Amino acid sequence: MDRRRALLGGGKKILYVYKPGFTSWQNINQSTTDGTISTSFGSDSVTLTGRDTYNTLNLRIPESVYGKCEKLVFKAKSSTNNSNLKICWSKTANYTGDSNGSTVSRITTTVQEFSVDISNDSGNRFIVMSVYYSGTVFTIYDIHFE
Repeated sequence: MDRRRALLGGGKKILYVYKPGFTSWQNINQSTTDGTISTSFGSDSVTLTGRDTYNTLNLRIPESVYGKCEKLVFKAKSSTNNSNLKICWSKTANYTGDSNGSTVSRITTTVQEFSVDISNDSGNRFIVMSVYYSGTVFTIYDIHFE
């Protein structure tokens, strides 16, 4: 029976960083911000609100968490369509667009699901969320590894 479940894909475990009902980040080493983002956990989402011109939240993920996974998945939206609203998977904190990682996507006002291939990555990594303007809100419905 276990072999059959594995062949049908039933053996994979989803590792959540956030999902509806969570009241904190899960499976992370630490969460850091420059003090310009406020975070509010709700019943179906978590919101990140920018307080300044440039705002960054870093979630440090140890390789022991994501190491057996193939991809990182986000489901999110923003209160604006600004091109500087990003979620990144990075080797370094505060990643903004160089060769240190992958920009998952620019976030728009429509709820979207994004994924990034992490199958060849190693070492501690960061999920970096950047909000460019004061008052801009990210609403995150799901962050998980598959």
